[in-house]
Amino acid sequence: MPGLTIALLGPVELRHAGTEVPLGAAMQRGLLALLALDVGRTVPLDHLSAGLWGEHPPARARGLLQTYVSRLRAVLRPLGSDIVRHGPGYLLDLTADRVDLTGFRSLLARGRGADAPADLRAALGLWRGAPLEAVPPTALVERIRAGLTEEWVGARESLLAAELRAGRHREALAELTELAGEYPLRDEPLRLLLVGLHRAGRQAEALAAYDAGRLLREAELGLDPTPDLVDLHARILRNDPVLVCPSTASAPARDVPRQLPYDLADFTGRATQLDRLCALGGSGASSVVISAVDGMPGVGKTATVVRAAHALAPRFPDGQVFLDLHGFTPGRSPVDPATALTTLLAAFGVPEDAVPRDLDERAAAWRQELAGRRVLVVLDNAVDAAQVRPLIPGAPGALVLITSRRSLLGLDGAVPVSLDVLPDGEARALFAGVVGDRARSAPHATGEVVALCGHLPLAIRLAAARLSARPSWTMAELARRLRDQHGRLGELAADDRSMTATFQLSYGHLTPAEQRMFRLLGLHPGADIDGYAAGALAGVGHRAADDALERLVDAHLAHQVTPGRYRLHDLLREYARTVAHRVDPAADRHAAVTRLLEHYAHVVDRVDDHVRGRPVRPGAPGTPALASYADALAWYEAERHTLATAVAHAARHGWPAHAVRLANGLRSCFDVRGHTEAWISAQRHALAAHADLDDRQGLGDTLNSLATAYWHVGRYPDALDHYRHALDIRRALGDPRRTGGTLNNLGLVLRELGSYPEAVAHFEQALELHRAHGHPDVATPLLNLGTVYGTWGRYPEALDHFERSLAACREVGDRLTEAGLLNNIGKVHAHRHRHAEALATLHEALDLHRALGHRLGESNSLTHIADVYGHLGRHADAVGYLHRALDLVRATGNRTKEGTVLNALGRACLAAGRPAEAADGHRRALELGAAIRHRETQARAHDGLGDALADEDPAAARAHWEQARAGYTALGFPEADTVATRLAAHA
Repeated sequence: MPGLTIALLGPVELRHAGTEVPLGAAMQRGLLALLALDVGRTVPLDHLSAGLWGEHPPARARGLLQTYVSRLRAVLRPLGSDIVRHGPGYLLDLTADRVDLTGFRSLLARGRGADAPADLRAALGLWRGAPLEAVPPTALVERIRAGLTEEWVGARESLLAAELRAGRHREALAELTELAGEYPLRDEPLRLLLVGLHRAGRQAEALAAYDAGRLLREAELGLDPTPDLVDLHARILRNDPVLVCPSTASAPARDVPRQLPYDLADFTGRATQLDRLCALGGSGASSVVISAVDGMPGVGKTATVVRAAHALAPRFPDGQVFLDLHGFTPGRSPVDPATALTTLLAAFGVPEDAVPRDLDERAAAWRQELAGRRVLVVLDNAVDAAQVRPLIPGAPGALVLITSRRSLLGLDGAVPVSLDVLPDGEARALFAGVVGDRARSAPHATGEVVALCGHLPLAIRLAAARLSARPSWTMAELARRLRDQHGRLGELAADDRSMTATFQLSYGHLTPAEQRMFRLLGLHPGADIDGYAAGALAGVGHRAADDALERLVDAHLAHQVTPGRYRLHDLLREYARTVAHRVDPAADRHAAVTRLLEHYAHVVDRVDDHVRGRPVRPGAPGTPALASYADALAWYEAERHTLATAVAHAARHGWPAHAVRLANGLRSCFDVRGHTEAWISAQRHALAAHADLDDRQGLGDTLNSLATAYWHVGRYPDALDHYRHALDIRRALGDPRRTGGTLNNLGLVLRELGSYPEAVAHFEQALELHRAHGHPDVATPLLNLGTVYGTWGRYPEALDHFERSLAACREVGDRLTEAGLLNNIGKVHAHRHRHAEALATLHEALDLHRALGHRLGESNSLTHIADVYGHLGRHADAVGYLHRALDLVRATGNRTKEGTVLNALGRACLAAGRPAEAADGHRRALELGAAIRHRETQARAHDGLGDALADEDPAAARAHWEQARAGYTALGFPEADTVATRLAAHA
């Protein structure tokens, strides 16, 4: 994006190669400005809405915002930039140095740090007028504009102060007079003007300017001049030589503490947080600026604040103080506020015997001491807001940076900055910065080590220290040691520091109830948990559990993933589990996990009722309501990874019946949502759990379910083996209903393998069993028989079976089977050239599949609709529908259906005049069909490749047609005759 810049310091402009680019409406200009102010960072939708419309946005604010974003994208994308939807908002994809505000701030920081007037003048030279000019005014925009103007005034003050220190007082007088006239109630312009006049030998004018300023303050504000101005007035009266000599004019008259700890040479990352902290240190703030930096133990709060403090130090020439409040220090009690104030006052030369005894008086003395000074105060390791509240200065000019493991929610006016673990790249860089070439030469092991450290800075440093102290260890050896979950915390220790001791301090500050919840979370098998499950684990109501979880979040011992869902960092989870095993009896731990698994099993049963369309059994106390099908699917999607882990945990650790119940209860969700690999994994764990159970019927159910999952991914031999094993069990138990179901399933696999007569025999046996024993599910074998007849081209018979099946499933309320039947009926109508009926039926099926959340069924509907559009000559529409179908079917993992869609896409592309794309689709289908040994997919892929290559490579086309004819003949498909005719025509 060479030459692309955004100007905010004046009229908002987008320029490319020096030429202004039109931005359109004022609202689009305002949107660009709001995004550019936080360039490279996600700007929440609520912030954008407040900036564009204020407190009363229009009803369609979100839609209008999307329109403005789209229009700006159309401007930016040709220039190499973009606006990206990211999480809860939008992000302007542009480097910060392309925005003039960033350049201004960089020059300003450099000029102040080096006392360089040239840089300060260059910074001011970037201003072209009032900031954000022509952006529609809202309360937020006006606040931003006022803040930017404050930075501009502060920059002018810094420049003129630097000119005075350089002895250029005469040259600066005109600007000094102008600035003091523009801002007559600001102290700094008046102070600088008085110094400049006095140094220029114009003492009388300086005294007159002071008197005018004093009178104005009395009249406008009812206030006397500040102590600094009074002191300066007195020094002018006595012609103080220090004030006259530029080389000594800035020498401090009082003690100036410089107490910041050393900055880590290998400090890594945190650029966004450092930028935010450094932005707080601008001059001219009208109040004390406070930032509270919080985060979990070991996340690097102190290191980050110390790095920021060193960068900010030049802006606070009157002192930088650092005080460890020992909120979480081994063997130390937190420093009480009175003691902390004594220490802070001593830093500025106040003797202990002069410090008042009363806490309030001591706090007042501290505020008086800092009045009129620009001071940076770092309060490290605070235990809570009450500890730091008396330590906050009272007058503008001070910046207070606080670190705490707790969120200091009760500290009014504080700007919160929360630290999370490091991104992977920064975590690797930190480890390599300590270890050196051993890390760089083994990037894979380094990545594993930092992942096992949970990307937590302290853990990474401790692991790096262990490796550095052991030259004989390789990176792989360190990774092996950390891989052992039960010994990982022991490896993360060096000298007097360890992760265990760090976590212990935070755990010790919890109440007994919070400690118990924290320990039990270590027993939870999943990655995250909601309040209902946490309540079951602890044996308390979900509201009490929510409260405990929120308090753990405040203590940074848990993280809120989304509203209502919580997670422990991996190392914290290990610590919690370790403490639970040390503190809680085995029987209590077993009971807690049993309650949790019972909770999940009960809710899964109710979700299964919703998905299968059965009457939903009543909910138990302490479980989510799940009032609708949509609620049930949403709960499943939120919990599915946890549920899969719970099945494995139950199977491996002594809850076999729960493993089987959960796995079988989840089958319908796995099927509807296309999570086939999770389905296979859960049923394999359930199958292993049956070794500890005496439940032949349940074993048959599990085998049948696992076989169905294998069928969905094209593992047909495995599917046949498991179905036949299930069939043997069900026949031995004399269970006609389940025997019929397994016969039907075996027929489906045989159909996929092209064994159509054998498949029909199985379907007919299943139908006969269902009818003989009054089984209500006659719909399924009727449907499957209809499918075979349709494949053979016997459409009247297919339609008859489908319609009888549809009536049966509507009678029992089986909406899922109904949706599948509508697909098949629509497909038959299409084959009989009844296109209007086909489209109406297929769209009905599509709507029902979408309402049920059945992605595979939705994909089938889209595929059949595309086929009808192809017959109608709407080939571009057909291709579009098939691309959507392909995305859906791939998400389900159903490789058989993927082959079907790929072949359909190939045919549609050829009809649309895109033979190369057609050949590509058929080749992918051929490879997939060969991999899963699906003969129909292979035959149709050969047929399509012959058509796609007919003009380009006739010989290759004939070879593919020959293989297609052989495949169709073996399968008994009527397409064999069609291909034979084509071969004869191309002989």
